[in-house]
Amino acid sequence: MFALVALEAAFRYGDEWLEQLKEYIQANLEFLTDYFNKKIPKIKVIRPEGTYLVWLDCRGLGLDPQALRAFIAGEGKGRA
Repeated sequence: MFALVALEAAFRYGDEWLEQLKEYIQANLEFLTDYFNKKIPKIKVIRPEGTYLVWLDCRGLGLDPQALRAFIAGEGKGRA
């Protein structure tokens, strides 16, 4: 019941919120892309198409899959 009311409200009154959300997501994407380009250029950011999820291409690191998993789980954990 509440879902229908929320859906209707979103369609009728959600335009401004949606525009703000899209700007926010775009700013986050630009920040992420700039960060990787400057700090970790061997990792390429795959820009999203039709979603807000970003994929990272780590092939430039030259690690085999096992070493990459170990790096992400160990060394990369918690680093900024």
